[in-house]
Amino acid sequence: MFYQKKLSLYVLFVMGLLVLASFDSSVKAEDQNDSGFKDKYIDYLKQLPAPTALNGGQSDKFRMSFPNHRFPFTIWNLDIKSKNQFSFKPEEVLEVKGDLSYEFKGKENAKKIQETCLGLNDNQEDACKMPQLLPIPEFKNIGILAQIWRKDEGEGVNKGDYLVDEFYVLSDGDLKEKEKLPFSLKWKVPGKIKDGDYYALLFVNQNKYFDLLGNPLTVFSEGKRFDFGIEGNEGGLELDKNGIKINGADYAYRAPAPSITGDSVNVELPLSNLSGEAINAQLKYEIYRWGRTNPKDLVDTKNESKTVPAGGREMLNYNFKLNDVNSVYDLKITAEGASSKTTAYVRFVVKDKNRGIVRFLSLVDENGQQKPFFCVRNANWEGKFKGKIRLSANGQSLFEEDGTINSEEENCFVAKNSLTAGACQKMVLEVMDQNGNSVDKQSVDLGACDSTVANEIKPADNGKNSLLLIVIASILVVLSLGGIVILKNKAK
Repeated sequence: MFYQKKLSLYVLFVMGLLVLASFDSSVKAEDQNDSGFKDKYIDYLKQLPAPTALNGGQSDKFRMSFPNHRFPFTIWNLDIKSKNQFSFKPEEVLEVKGDLSYEFKGKENAKKIQETCLGLNDNQEDACKMPQLLPIPEFKNIGILAQIWRKDEGEGVNKGDYLVDEFYVLSDGDLKEKEKLPFSLKWKVPGKIKDGDYYALLFVNQNKYFDLLGNPLTVFSEGKRFDFGIEGNEGGLELDKNGIKINGADYAYRAPAPSITGDSVNVELPLSNLSGEAINAQLKYEIYRWGRTNPKDLVDTKNESKTVPAGGREMLNYNFKLNDVNSVYDLKITAEGASSKTTAYVRFVVKDKNRGIVRFLSLVDENGQQKPFFCVRNANWEGKFKGKIRLSANGQSLFEEDGTINSEEENCFVAKNSLTAGACQKMVLEVMDQNGNSVDKQSVDLGACDSTVANEIKPADNGKNSLLLIVIASILVVLSLGGIVILKNKAK
């Protein structure tokens, strides 16, 4: 246990500022090169509680892994085959056709990560043992989400661009490795829309929830992008993202989601009418727990109408009382009227509130055997969630496990139980708090659920647990998330 913690020291030296954010000021060194820094950090590690099975420890029910379902282990490719034109006029239709595919590159890319780890650890092989990385034989209920943005040529550093529209291109696709899933995007340009440079972003998810390629909830993780122009007019309705305020403070797309204190949140933003005539705007506010990509996460909705005079603007206001469970919220605001549409969003976290959530659930293939694979995290940007997870298949419990869950996406595990390959597997993963209250539950149906192939659950193997070292997971975070990690830590 202590050996695992000690190894993370080398990565923290490399990551610079992340070192200083990792432990209390009483154990910080003035200079990372200070000869006493290492001893101080080791003393700090000794004070930490022992890891649980869900947080760096071991279990006889599952073993630790990496996020096999996404980069850099599963490589997703959105191949644009055709686009009808590169410049559009109001009410013309943008048409894009393409194919989605994926390929498992776990072994090759894990080797590269291991080489980096060895370089950081003086070629000590024991410090860089990789967990077994396993392919996912199929993905079901694949979704492709599209966002249409207009570039803001005069933007500041953090305010970002204007979100015009957001919609699903595909929502129920099934795909196996190296196969191709065709998709088609059609978007009608609004009749009233501003001249400018536009771009579309495409993201891939499963069950409208599990991110596979990119993350539409943050501007730091683009999926597939292509640019186009619109020869528009003076424009119509526009939600001014430069004027968003949350609890009186400025909000910016390109800044970390703010932490909110108190029991309610108030969002204000201006709605502009860029046209020469008054517009009756139909407004919709939708607030989600975690993210707006999943309709099942909708917590509250509100509709209203506002008449915005020609060339004028109206201030919008949305107030929401926070509940006792959710720790991350995503507010989507949409305004439509007079052949125009505009969208904005506000994502925020509740300070010091923790909620465990499921980030992925599927099956991996291990020498012909199908084994449940899952990822969980604390929804908040910092802190730990204390509770329990419960995994079941076809109504039969596979295991329960108590523990604490970190605030990173890399908390992934492979169950030791084997399920019948090709059979219908209706899996459910539930996260509960210390009082047994359910805080998240996700389900997937995999295999031949429309056939009569018999289901069978095989006992967990008794092999020795693989040791997942913190140093390798840290390298993975750096490689896969890049600048997002730095920004998240700056927000702490």
